[in-house]
Amino acid sequence: MLTWTHNAAPSAPVCHYGYDWLTQNQNLIKQLHDDNLLNCFAPRAYFYAGQSLTDWDSDFDAAISRDTAMAPTHPIYPYVSPTAFNGGGYVAGNTWAHMFSKVKASADGVVVWEPSATDSSACAWVSQNSYEMGAITGTGSSGPLSATAAPPSGNCTVTRGSQVAVPVTLTNTSSSTTAATSMQTLSGLPAGVHGYDTTWQYWNVPSLAPGASWTTTLYLQTDTSETAGTVLLHIKTGISDTRWSFVVL
Repeated sequence: MLTWTHNAAPSAPVCHYGYDWLTQNQNLIKQLHDDNLLNCFAPRAYFYAGQSLTDWDSDFDAAISRDTAMAPTHPIYPYVSPTAFNGGGYVAGNTWAHMFSKVKASADGVVVWEPSATDSSACAWVSQNSYEMGAITGTGSSGPLSATAAPPSGNCTVTRGSQVAVPVTLTNTSSSTTAATSMQTLSGLPAGVHGYDTTWQYWNVPSLAPGASWTTTLYLQTDTSETAGTVLLHIKTGISDTRWSFVVL
């Protein structure tokens, strides 16, 4: 089967998903790596419901150490999930940050299972995951003006088929006074997505001293037919870009 796979897709690496510290066939797996029938590792690195970060670290480090010793030149791509394994809900934002920090320090990549975000319990993960994706892709929030958005739901959710007025506050986080600038048309929607319409109450941003803030309102209209899920918007001025993710219900 492995030989057939390599012949069918010669440029694609072949990993063994699920091979972890509990596997009983380590000698066989090592031989397959020695023969280059397996080219990479894909250990399970899920966070289990009720597990401590210390215990997760121990399991993760054991998998990385074992894989590295078995085939030092073969990359390692752990599988992670934002929901706790064995029936748990979304992991806490700081747990997701911890997992990504370990993965970035010790592995060559990561595979993320992303279940549908269908309620406000996903908000902490959505926010942290947006930050992590920005760091990985080099599109993180930037500039002296940091934007915070507060939907009227009181969390990160908005309802389909209605217009919501979202207060957005810009704060000068730098040590210098910023020049006057203006809000820009929102960007960051996935290609082909046309289920959103946005406009600003006030476009012109005044000059702000260090630590000073200014507030405007984003009017966000979501079509009734829009699919429930997460949406990433970039709140931009001429000198700043803040990633903002929310959940459509």
